[in-house]
Amino acid sequence: MIDFKNFGKEITKYFSDNVQYEKYDLFYDFFFFEQGINKSYLEKKNIDPNAEIEEQKTYALKKDDVKSFYNYAVRGIADDGFKFSGLEDFIKGDFNFKQMYIAGILEKYFIKYSSNYLIMSTTPIDKNRGDWAEYESGRKTIEYLSYFNLYNGLWTFYTKNLGFYYDEIWFAPASDSKIYLEEQKNMFLGYPEYGLQLDDQGIVAKNTTSNYMKPWYYIAILFAISILSFIIALFKFKKYDFK
Repeated sequence: MIDFKNFGKEITKYFSDNVQYEKYDLFYDFFFFEQGINKSYLEKKNIDPNAEIEEQKTYALKKDDVKSFYNYAVRGIADDGFKFSGLEDFIKGDFNFKQMYIAGILEKYFIKYSSNYLIMSTTPIDKNRGDWAEYESGRKTIEYLSYFNLYNGLWTFYTKNLGFYYDEIWFAPASDSKIYLEEQKNMFLGYPEYGLQLDDQGIVAKNTTSNYMKPWYYIAILFAISILSFIIALFKFKKYDFK
């Protein structure tokens, strides 16, 4: 509880005490109401009794309607022609629950990923399951094939020494926080691919991301092949002037 309280203070300070505006979408999950024309509805009071066509007096509310009102009150412009009296004060006052926003931030950006890490770093993998055997077989096949794909190894050396491997990461246009590393990869280039390495207890090793063939091996092999081919060409054609 103390950690949650301190985290709330940090978030509130970071967003200049305006978390509701900055993270308004996190409150959508807390919209609950009974649907139906007799339970949740809008009632139009200023109906013209002399109108030729009878106007509809009540409108059934949907969750999207509530989102629309909420978005308008939090982020809307005062002169856009759509306004309910007292709505803005209600949303920004009585409907402003900072604890729920803080909980939403924790749930969306922290709990899921920290829980996955905790499970992977403490739970042994059942090697007797068929999906693990299938994964291990597939990884070994790809690993063996990569040894002979020197062209891919050349591009792996290139991508290993630039991009997000050296903190040159960026946010996707539609992302407000999470960094999608996979989307930053060029589909026409090769990247280092590691396999899951287990420790003696069957738990994923902490250094498993280093379990891949180092790209500079490919460069060394290509360089050796180039030198050997050059020497063979010299002895074969007896030509040293390169003309």
